[in-house]
Amino acid sequence: LKDPTVTANSADEFLQMMKDCPFECQLENVSFISEGDTVVMAFDSVTTEPTQNRMRMCSIMKFENGKLRSEEMFYDSAKMPKEALDAMNKNKVA
Repeated sequence: LKDPTVTANSADEFLQMMKDCPFECQLENVSFISEGDTVVMAFDSVTTEPTQNRMRMCSIMKFENGKLRSEEMFYDSAKMPKEALDAMNKNKVA
């Protein structure tokens, strides 16, 4: 996973990052576009704790042999509340 605020270089790092995630959030307004082994997902990330925030995001996922191989996320981290950025930096994997 590569995104504007965090990076995980293995499945184990990603799973640990999700376990340590300081947010409670859900995805809304999700849409997908796929071509071959590449899937693009556009969505609203709606965070309720520790801060409230809604942000439009895009994720490009690449699959290999039916398994997720990589994901790159795009969003404007400047639109994240300061408390959310502080929490992300505190729990940053890499």
